[in-house]
This record gives sequence, structure tokens and C-alpha cells, in this order.
Amino acid sequence: MAHSQTGDLEMSAITTELRSTTAGLSGHLLKRLFVQARPFLSLAIVILALWAAYRTVSTIEIANIVEQFQALPLRSVLLAFLITGLCYLITTGYEVVALHHISHPLPYRRVALASCLADAFGSNLGFVLITGGAIRYRIYAQAGLSALDIASVTTMYSFTSSLGVAFIVALAMLFGTPSASALPMPEDLRLALGILVLGSIAAYVVVPAIRPVTIQMPFWSLRLPSARTAAAQVLLGALDMMLMSAVIYVLLPTNIGTDFFAYLGVFAAALVAGVISHVPGGIGVFESVMLLGLPEVPAASLLSAILMFRCIYYFVPLSLAAIVLAAYELSLQHAHISRAEDTAMEWVRDIGPQVMAAIVLLAGVVLLFSCAVPASPERLALMEKFVPLPVLEASHMIAGGAGVGLIIFARGLTRRLTAEHKYSIWLLAIGVVALLLKSLNIEGAVILAMVLAVLWIMRPEFQRQESSINKGSAAEWAPTLTTILAVTVWLGMFSYKHIPTPHAFWWHLAYDAELPRFLRTTMAILAVAAGITFVKLLRRVPPPDLPDAMMLAQARRIAEDDPDPRAHLALLGDKRFLFSESGHACIMYGVKSTSWVTLGDPIGTRQEHERLIHAFYDLCESYGGAAIFYLIDAANLPVYVDLGLSVLKVGEEARIALDRFTLRGAKRAELRDLHARLRTQHLRLSIANSKDVPRLIPELKAVSDDWLAHTRRTEHGFSRGFFDPAYISNFPCAVVRNDKHILAFATLLVGAHLEEVRLDLIRHRHDAPAGIVEFLVLELMLNGRSRERHWWSWRGRKGQPGYGHINLGLLPLADVEERTLAALWKDFGALLFSQYFGDGDSYRRFVESLNPAYQPKYIALPRILNTPGILRDIAGLVGRAA
Repeated sequence: MAHSQTGDLEMSAITTELRSTTAGLSGHLLKRLFVQARPFLSLAIVILALWAAYRTVSTIEIANIVEQFQALPLRSVLLAFLITGLCYLITTGYEVVALHHISHPLPYRRVALASCLADAFGSNLGFVLITGGAIRYRIYAQAGLSALDIASVTTMYSFTSSLGVAFIVALAMLFGTPSASALPMPEDLRLALGILVLGSIAAYVVVPAIRPVTIQMPFWSLRLPSARTAAAQVLLGALDMMLMSAVIYVLLPTNIGTDFFAYLGVFAAALVAGVISHVPGGIGVFESVMLLGLPEVPAASLLSAILMFRCIYYFVPLSLAAIVLAAYELSLQHAHISRAEDTAMEWVRDIGPQVMAAIVLLAGVVLLFSCAVPASPERLALMEKFVPLPVLEASHMIAGGAGVGLIIFARGLTRRLTAEHKYSIWLLAIGVVALLLKSLNIEGAVILAMVLAVLWIMRPEFQRQESSINKGSAAEWAPTLTTILAVTVWLGMFSYKHIPTPHAFWWHLAYDAELPRFLRTTMAILAVAAGITFVKLLRRVPPPDLPDAMMLAQARRIAEDDPDPRAHLALLGDKRFLFSESGHACIMYGVKSTSWVTLGDPIGTRQEHERLIHAFYDLCESYGGAAIFYLIDAANLPVYVDLGLSVLKVGEEARIALDRFTLRGAKRAELRDLHARLRTQHLRLSIANSKDVPRLIPELKAVSDDWLAHTRRTEHGFSRGFFDPAYISNFPCAVVRNDKHILAFATLLVGAHLEEVRLDLIRHRHDAPAGIVEFLVLELMLNGRSRERHWWSWRGRKGQPGYGHINLGLLPLADVEERTLAALWKDFGALLFSQYFGDGDSYRRFVESLNPAYQPKYIALPRILNTPGILRDIAGLVGRAA
């Protein structure tokens, strides 16, 4: 009986553990689904649009569309190419106007390059993987533009395009035919809305002519362009949108049954719907709105015109870019042109991976669509003679699987990952063979072979030895993949809609049984895609807990070997850590709301920084957080841009070389007088090394409590130390005394190799003499110049004394950037700099009197327009409200 009870208890324990594990997996999966479900909302829009389009074209055959496509007049096609060229020419004006608005004009050649490439790979294609801002950063940064300038250009570009769409909507409402199906609303309402939109555009132009306008909002300010700039934006945007719509219009039959203004309204609605859906290029959604809005146009003619439009406006520019990249890479390899000497085409190497990611994604689309479109009977008859049926059947599924893989790996190419490059090469090669074996698709095989050749030539650009296959988030590629799969299914259903599908028909094997083959291939592809997505969602990600003693000890070892003194802020215990695989580097970060904020770049071994940045980005996406990299240096900016992040300058750190510091000279007279005055009051500075700090804790705490009480401030954290005996006992401490008491102190963070010291926690008594903080800093620098009292002795280490730098911390933005973000920095700046002097202005004046060297600091974030919310989250972390 006892044995039975013991067995029952063991079985109960096992059952409880299994239930707990199952519940944990279920809860984890539900959490991941909830976090990553938002990008899939666009899929619902796509499905609704495809369903509406399917009902509209249910009476026509794909052969009719192909026939109409082939019958397009050569004159119309050439005219469409000409109009497309004019569109790209006009969009260069977008850039010129934006650059003049920020008072930073550039040579037109460079502007045209940035505009055309950003337009082709950003705005027009709409791929999440390819951003116009990243391309502009690559090109404009070499011309001396700051990250804030480039962000302003990108924002103005988008707004100019929006003005163009609004203008043609207003024209359609005012001058389109009242019965136009594109505007199903009462005529009075339609005219009123048209007047309202046109009036708003006119106000945008006229009001700045009367007086300059700056829109002030909490944490944000925006200076509107001048009347001249605004008028140029409206003119360029409207002309560009009208010409873009004309590309399709000239490809339509001569008499389409609706006037041009009504057609403009439909085109604008289709563009807006495509943008709202977040689908790459608005594929499926754009076509559906055009079909619904223009029922009087024969569906086959309209779809063939849109197909030609996508070839001319999207595919041709991408192909030209690929050819340019291939030619340039070959010239480097065969002509032995030195990279240091050949800077004219440096931008090509920078943006090449982004371009290739888009082209590889399109190659995946080609493979998937080839599985949904029937082959010609002549080619099938030829295949029957030379290719066994099992090989043909397998080739269909292999082609579809290769297409899925290329879409997934495209994201890794933007990160220059070696593994994704290698896998893409293999999948392209497999795709070429599969296209030839499944339907003798020579055209598709040639396209894939060209992509394969360019990707192979560009292999030196993919040198990051990591893979996102096991670490990446499904949210990176799943929405794009599911959307393309939905369009593929729709295309197959449309192609075979005239063939009945009884249950047994699914398993019918024959050379001419293409519908069953499509159904089997589709089910296999969907199963593979769903399996991959499910595994990615189910994969458990370590929860980001606060560090334990072991993690803090590991972070301490990393910080002690890092030359940046800020690394020691890891010992505060208020941040989480993401360690590298070797454990020799880490990222420290905090979480506030949906913002996952790092403190600076990774610390530790430099060779592991890039991989850690990517790993942190993947971790944030796994939990649905926004990756924010705060107080980063310029060295790693290209890595953040490759992730699709926007970069803004947030301030400058002041560093002073002690071997050149002196109080002599007329410019330092005021500082010299202050220093001498406090010296006469018997104030002296001493340095207590970390071993001596614990015995000073009671006196230091009394000073700190007095400061907090009389300034009515609370402790900060995250990017600044707070008073905690366990924390401050790790570092040397600069102490200012009179004959009896400690009046002020500052903890000192010292970097590895004893090259730099940073002021951290500064406190003083309320009754201390005025200027005591300035005195502390001046004494610290004078002592630092003294070889016998240099920093190596403060750390209690043996070593050769020498000169170094003192880092006085982050200063707020100045000049143009300060004015641009003045309202945004008003409260946030006060929070950052109040620890020193009470406000940022007085601190800046003191620091500038010391003639420091400035090191810019940046923030990399996903969406520029969400900067105010992100800064509020950072302020919450600094204020220890996390």
C-alpha cells in the first residue's frame, strides 16, 4: 500500500509538472502571438481586397490578361517609360527643396543618386526591409549631413508626396464626373470636401507668407517651411502624382468610359489603401481598389496595364541598380581599384546589401507565382518527353519551398549575414533548376540566374559571421511572407477557376493535371511556412529579468576591462544584461513601457559588439518591444542604420585633456579667482580610493541626504549613479573638506588603461560656499595633471602614471539642433543636467570655459515621429520610475 501511495505521489508530481510545462508553453505561445499579431492585421486587409477583386474578375481568364498584356501598343509602352523617367526626375526636386529648407544644399549629382535610389527601394516598393532613410544616410552622411538633417530630409520627402496625393484627391472631387464610382457620395458633400482639402493646401502655402509658423506641442516643435518652399512642395508633389497615375492611364484602352479627374481619384485611393495595408508595394490591395473604382474599364485591360506599370515603375529600376552593382564589383576585382582611392562609388558598397535583399525577395515572389500560373501546353508536351512525372511534381514543391526560403532570408541580407547569403545562393541555384524542370520556364530561370550571379559577385559585402535563423523574430518576415502567399493562392485560384475540384481530384497525377499539382504544392508550402512560423513563435526566449549576483559579477569583469568609464554603471543593479556567447561583452538596458533602452553601445570585447546589437534587436522584436540605443557613439552608426533605425544626435560629451589644462591666461581669470577664493576658505580636495570609501559612508550619506532634502530632488538612475553604499564603494571618491567636515563629494568612474575618468554622483551640503562644485572639478583636474597623484593611485593599482582625460558628462544640444528640438529638450534636458548645476545652460557655460573637446552622442530609434514618447520613457528610466 505504501509503495502504491508512493507511486501515486510520483505520478501526481509528474502530471503536475507536465501540466505546468504545458501551461507554460501555451502561455508563452499566446504571449508571442499577442505581441507579434499586430503586423498581421494588414493580412486581413489584403484578404478582403483579394476577395473583392476575385469577385470582380471572376468572369475573365488569365489568358485574357496575358493576351492584353502582349497586345499593349509599343507606343504606349515607350510613353510609359518616358513618363516614369520624368517621375524620377521630379522626385529629385523633392530632395533639392528639402535640402534647401535645412540650409544644406548639395551638388545635384549626389542629390539625384539619393533620391532615385531611396524612391526605388523605399517609397515606391514600400518594403519593410528597405528604407529610404537608410539609403539617404549612406549617401548624405559622406557629404557632411548630420543624422538629424537626414531625418528632416526624409520627413519632408514623405510630406511632399502626401501633399501630392491630397492635391489630386481635391482635383478629383472638384472636377471629376458626379457619377464617378470612385467617389460614391452626394455631390454637395464631395464638392465641400474637395474645397476643404484644397483650402487646407492653400493655407499651408499662404500662411507662412504672412508670418513664420512653428507648431508647438508637448515635447515637440515643428517649424513649417517658408511659402516658397511650401509652394514648391505642392507643385512637385502634384506633378509627380499626376505623372505617376498617367503611367497606367496611357496603357489603358483609348475610351475607358471615365474622365481623367475621376480616374485620378481612384488612383489616389488605391495608393492610400496600399500604404495603409503595409503590404510591400501595396500588391493586391492597389489592384483591388483600381478594379472596384473603375468597373467601366475592362478588367483584363486594367490588370494588364497595372502589370506593365509594376514592371516599368518597380522592376526595371531594381534591375538597373543590380546591373550597376555588378559592374562596379567586377571593376573592383579585375581592375584592382583601391577602395581608398575610388570614393566616387563608395555609396554602392554601402547600399548593395539592401538592394540585393529587395531583388532576392522578388526572386522568391517569382518562384511562388510560377507555381500558381499554368505552363503553356507546348512546353508541357515537351516536358512529357524528357522529364519523368515524379521529377516534375517534386520540382513544383521545391520551387515553392525555395521561394519561401528566399523571402525569409532576404531580411538577413540587409544585415550582411554570411549564412543568409550562402543559403540564398543555394536556394537561387535550386530555383533555377526547379523552374526548368517544372515547366521549362526559361524566362524565370534567366532572371534567377542573373540574381544569383550578382549575389555571388557581391559576396565580400556579406561578412557578418552570424545567422538570424535561430535568433531572429518571425515578425521580421512573417507578415510579408503570408501576404505574398495569400496573393499566390489568389493567383492560382484565378488561373484555374474554370476547372472543378472534386475531392479525389487533389491526388490526380498527370502531366496536364496542373490544378491538382497547384493545390498539392500550395498545401505543402502553407504547411512548411506555418510550421516555421509556429516553431519561431514557440521557441522560448529567456525572460529579461533583473540581474542576480552572478550576472553582476560577470558584468563587473567586463566593465573593468572596458576603456569607457560609463561601463561601470552596470554595477547599479537597475539594468538588465544581454551577454555575448563568449561572455566577454554585454549590453545593459532598461525596459519602460514598450521601449527597450540600452545605455550606450555594448561594452566589452569590440569584436562582439555588432553581433550583440543584432541579438538585442532580435530580443526586442521577440517581446514586441521597440529597440532604442541611447547615448551611442558614431563608430557603430552604420550597424544601427542597417537595422532600419533612425539616428538623432542627442548631445555632446565634454572631454578635457589634462596635460593641456591650466588656469593661467586672461580667459580663465574668473575660474582662477573662484579657485583662489575657496582655497583661502581652507577647502581642500582629497581622493579616497575604493578601499577607503566604506569608512566614509556615514559622512557621505549625511551630505547626500542634506542635498536631497534642500534641493527637493529624488535619486536618479540608469545613466547616472545614485547613492547606494554598495555601489559607491566600488569607486574612488573625490572629497572636498574644510577643517572639520565633508562639504562635497563626487564618485569617479575610471576606465580601463587609466585613460579617462568620468564624474558620476555629485553631492554637496546646502550651506557649502557658492561655487563648490566648480572648485571640486578644477581641483580634480589640477590633481590629475600631477604625476604623483594620477588616477592609477586612486584605483589602488600599480602602474605607470601619465596624463589622461576627464569626462564632464553630456551637454544638451546647441545651435541649430537645439532650436529645432528646443521644446522637446526643455523638460528632458533639465532632468539630465540638474545633478550638476541646476540647469543645463549654467553647466554648459562652465564647461565651455574649460575649452573641452566634444564627442557627439546619438540615439537610434525605430520611428522618428515617436521621439517624444521615447524620451518620456527614457526620462522614466533615469528617474527610476521603471
